[in-house]
Amino acid sequence: VTRFTTAVENAHHPLVGGFVLGLFLGVIWLPCVGPVLGSVLAFVGTSGDVAQSATLLFTYGVGFSGPLLLVAYGGKRAGNTLTDRVRSLDRPALIRRLSGYALVVTGVGLLFELDKALLAVFVR
Repeated sequence: VTRFTTAVENAHHPLVGGFVLGLFLGVIWLPCVGPVLGSVLAFVGTSGDVAQSATLLFTYGVGFSGPLLLVAYGGKRAGNTLTDRVRSLDRPALIRRLSGYALVVTGVGLLFELDKALLAVFVR
């Protein structure tokens, strides 16, 4: 996805990367926000008060977009800082390899539910 979005972004349109990221984020967050948004929309659809419905939808939109903006700008800043630090180490291949190993170990741990066992140790 990164090569594709970078190529399209450089050649055609600068907003494609943001659109693709938003598309993936929407798919990931849909199970979380779906029930709440569904209940808000059900309430708005059944209430006869247009002003109250508009206020409720506006409040939901502001409350939902605020954390998204913080994550977006904070993630960009953290990503830039991390990229600068990795480049200053003069060993980007080693860092990439170690990051890959960490992701594989994390994935295997999640597959065998080792995260729950680790959490049980801390909760005791």
